[in-house]
Amino acid sequence: MTSEASQGWRERLGRQALPALVGAFVGGALVAWGGSGEPAASESAPGEPAQAHPGHSHPAPSHSGHAHSGHAHSGQGVEDPTQAGSGWTCAMHPQVRQPEAGACPLCGMDLIPASSEAASEGPGRVALSPRAQALARLRVAPVRRRADGASTLRLLGRFETNERSERLVTAWTGGRIERLRVSATGERVRAGQVVATLYSPEVFAAHQDLRVAAQQVARLAGSPEATRRAADGALDAARDRLRLLGVAEGTLERMERAEQPTRSAPVRSPFAGTVMERLVSAGAYVTTGTPLLRVANLRSLWLQLDAYESDLGRLAVGQRVELTVDGLPGETFPGEVSFVDPTLDPVQ
Repeated sequence: MTSEASQGWRERLGRQALPALVGAFVGGALVAWGGSGEPAASESAPGEPAQAHPGHSHPAPSHSGHAHSGHAHSGQGVEDPTQAGSGWTCAMHPQVRQPEAGACPLCGMDLIPASSEAASEGPGRVALSPRAQALARLRVAPVRRRADGASTLRLLGRFETNERSERLVTAWTGGRIERLRVSATGERVRAGQVVATLYSPEVFAAHQDLRVAAQQVARLAGSPEATRRAADGALDAARDRLRLLGVAEGTLERMERAEQPTRSAPVRSPFAGTVMERLVSAGAYVTTGTPLLRVANLRSLWLQLDAYESDLGRLAVGQRVELTVDGLPGETFPGEVSFVDPTLDPVQ
């Protein structure tokens, strides 16, 4: 193409105010773009050169099937990140936001277009694409409150009795303690064991009534049925009275055969355990319900641990603990946190 032909062509385009035409060979067709943005193609027979416009020709582009006008791919909807309002960011530092492409100010890597979703997350939050999540091998789990496994919380404590196993042995009737069979703290008692002997005027009167009722039944053995039934009812009432005073069944049978009423009544412990406290002494007068001994089962103990306020966040009911005792070096005993006091000790 000569310079004169090019000059004449530009003058004609200027007079007609037409946009410049850009053409390219695409698959054997000449594709031209005008001001409307729609491509116009002219077919050429296979093996024949395409007809070019007078005075204007272009070599075939290196990318087959694409035509370039400037730097934009015509016919492909590529979004400009700066126009989308999301800007540019760094793949390694998502908190970086730049209005233009360039290098990351932190690591120097090339910035990539930032998605609008990541931009809308706000500060302190990071959004990763599915591909980025796969590359990072992310794993998610529900947030749970756990103790710090990297450190061990060591607390000092002391053994105490299990309050749920403590029992009180009380007097079933009023009177004077003649003999205290269990008189030392730390002694073990069995269920049903006699722990004290009590002189009780009430037991004496009830025993006298039992003897009279038993004799009456024996005398009225040959009487009419109604009379015998009344005598049996009186005997049963005398027995029930002694049962309410804490007299056992075996003792009742012996008391019925006794010739003289007894003045002493045994006090039995209904519980088995170790005496933790003696509350009375021999010779003391007691009333019905007076506690004599405090008994506890030492098969299960409580370990009272003193924890500071800053340690409460690391303790929870049901948490497993391990106990070491100075008297048994090298041995550990497993346990479980069963109670956390809701109040703080103002002194400690």
